[in-house]
Order: sequence, then C-alpha cells, then structure tokens
Amino acid sequence: MKSFQHSKGEKRSAMSIEPSTSSKCIINTSKGRIDVELWARELPNTTKLFLQSCQGQKLQRFDNVRPNGTVTIVGGSPDEKLESEHHSRIRSCRRGSVGYDRNINRWFLASRECSIEDDSWILIGKIVGDSNYILRRIVDESQLDDHGKFVYPPIVTKTEVTVPYFDLDLGSLPQAGPSPPEEEKRRLLKRGGAKVKLRYEEEEEEEDEDDEEQEAVPLKKIKPPPGVKDKDEIDSSTRMQASVEEEEQVEEMSLREKETLDLLSQFQQRQKGRGNILNRGQ
Repeated sequence: MKSFQHSKGEKRSAMSIEPSTSSKCIINTSKGRIDVELWARELPNTTKLFLQSCQGQKLQRFDNVRPNGTVTIVGGSPDEKLESEHHSRIRSCRRGSVGYDRNINRWFLASRECSIEDDSWILIGKIVGDSNYILRRIVDESQLDDHGKFVYPPIVTKTEVTVPYFDLDLGSLPQAGPSPPEEEKRRLLKRGGAKVKLRYEEEEEEEDEDDEEQEAVPLKKIKPPPGVKDKDEIDSSTRMQASVEEEEQVEEMSLREKETLDLLSQFQQRQKGRGNILNRGQ
C-alpha cells in the first residue's frame, strides 16, 4: 500500500493553499473545550453530516488513540458508509485535522501530523487556537490499555454549532423514541391517575354530605352536675351585679354633687353677707 509522505516545505505549502473555513462548531468534553472550523463549502456532504451530529448531540466520547495519533470518536457516525469526498486544496493530515475514516466509520481528531495511507480518509476541518494543546494533553495524560483505548474515556458533554453554513435538518438523523413498553407504562399511569382522581372526587362528595348531616343535627346542651352553676347563669348573675354596682356608684356621685353644691351655696351667701357689712361701715 502506497504511503504519501510530505516534507516540511510541502506541508507549509499545503497549509498556505488550504481554503478558508466556512463553518464552526464547539466540542465540549470532560477534559476541556475543542473549537473546530470546517470546510463546509468545499466538502458539503461530509461536513453537513458532522454538523448534524453536533447539532443533535450525537457525539458521545473519545474512544481510542490509534498508532498514527488520531483520536476516534464514538457516536454520530453515519448509518451507511459515506462516499469518498475530497478537495484538491486539502491534501495533508496535520496536527488538529478533523476527518472521517471510511474504513471504520468513525469521526476522528488528529493529535499530531500523520500520513494519509489511502483515500479512505475525508478531511473536513481543523482544530483551532489553544484547542490543539487541549487535545494533545488529553492524549498525553490519559491512561490507555494495550489496544490504545482510553481506560477513562473523555466524555463529550455538549456540542454546539456556532456557524452552521447549512440549514440543518435534524429530521434526517435517527431519533430515539420511547419503546412500546414505555408507552404502555405511560398509558397505564394515565389511567391510574384518572381513577385516583375520580375516587378522590367521590370521597370529597361523601365528606361534604357528612358535613351537611352534622350541621343539620342540633347540638344538645349538657347540664352541669349538681352544685355547679351553669356558665350562662354565672354570666347573667355577673352582669346583674355589675349593673347594680354601677347604679350605686351613680347614686353616690349624685349625693356628693348635691353636698358640694350646698356647700358652695352656703359659701356664696357668707361672702355676700360680709360684703353688706363692709358697705354699711363706709
């Protein structure tokens, strides 16, 4: 099998002739955020499927690191093998390249420069900015088994399409619906809820009827034991006693007022008599 190796000068030339990207997305993982830019205009079929997978939150986790340094992703793979799609100005797989491997039907991220063995790879974009260091750190610091699989795989927590380029239609992606047992369970729960509601309403009606019957029955007055006065009698006698005391206070005040008026009248008469005596002396 022929291997396509490139010198450093050829790689710089390949980078300089690469077209500008036209779409952007973000892959948020448990190990950090990875910003991706895509050549949606040049590779519309493959990039649209990748963007739909991101929009539909289909990417699940990083799976393994292959000997060539590419990190494969579980989830979001097409149902059928994609047709080969290439562009003349996108020719080399370098650090940060994003693509699709038709041989294993997986999306991948390149953690370092690697050679393209055949035309089974479709390069659709690149990782930009500091996200390259995040991917490199994930590869260097993660524990791998003998087959290159992550022992504790980084989880894709969320994917965001910031510049879609396409009018994304999620209807073309398989949507997981509720299984028949779940639907049956929901129907049973609804029926049970209706029965409970009906029974609750019936119990409320019975309680209302019982309350009405209780209100219709007159309350019987309980007689106090011998030697103990009834509360109503005590209240009545207390009111009568208070009324008598009030009348006595009024009478007492009237007598005091009368005595005061008599004393005042006597005083005025004395003063008048003294005035007459003084006038005679003059």
